Amino acid sequence: MRRGTPSAELFGMIIFVLRTVKCKKSMKQIGDLIGTAPALVSQVEKGQRAVKEPKIEVWADALEVSEYNLRELWFLSQGLIRSLNGKRIFNIHYDVLIAQITMTMDRLVPNGMNQIQVPKIEKITPIKRQRSNSLSKTELERLIYELSGSERTRVQGYVEAIIENRE
Repeated sequence: MRRGTPSAELFGMIIFVLRTVKCKKSMKQIGDLIGTAPALVSQVEKGQRAVKEPKIEVWADALEVSEYNLRELWFLSQGLIRSLNGKRIFNIHYDVLIAQITMTMDRLVPNGMNQIQVPKIEKITPIKRQRSNSLSKTELERLIYELSGSERTRVQGYVEAIIENRE
C-alpha cells in the first residue's frame, strides 16, 4: 500500500471508524499503544501515510480487533480478495469489493460502513527505481573538496558508518 492512494485513504477511513466507534480511543491513546506520535495516527486516517503489512498486528492490538480481520480489511482496501485457492487477486468488480469490506466491517462494527465511502481502487503498479551510475573517484573528490569543514566531518562519519556496516 502506498500513501496518498485511494487504498490508503480507504484503509485510513476504516482505521478512523474502528478507533472512534469500536474502541473509542483518542489518537494519543492509539499512538501510545503502537509506539508512535498521534500525528502519525492522524496521517494514516487521512491516507497521507500507509500502514505497512508488518505493522498490522500492532494496529490490531491497539484498535482491539483481531489481526485476521484488520489484515483482511488491509488487503480489501487495496482491491485484493481471496481466490478459491487462497491466493490474493485484484478484483475489478467494485460491488463485490464493497460487499466483502461491508461483511468484514460488520463483524467488527455493526453499520460501520455507513461512515465509509469506498473510492475507486486501481491496481498499483510497482515502483521501479533506477540505480544511477556511481561517481568516479575524481568526481567524488571534487564534491568533497567543495564542502565546508563541518560538512566534511559529517560526510566522514557517514563513510565510517558504511565501512563499519560492511564488516
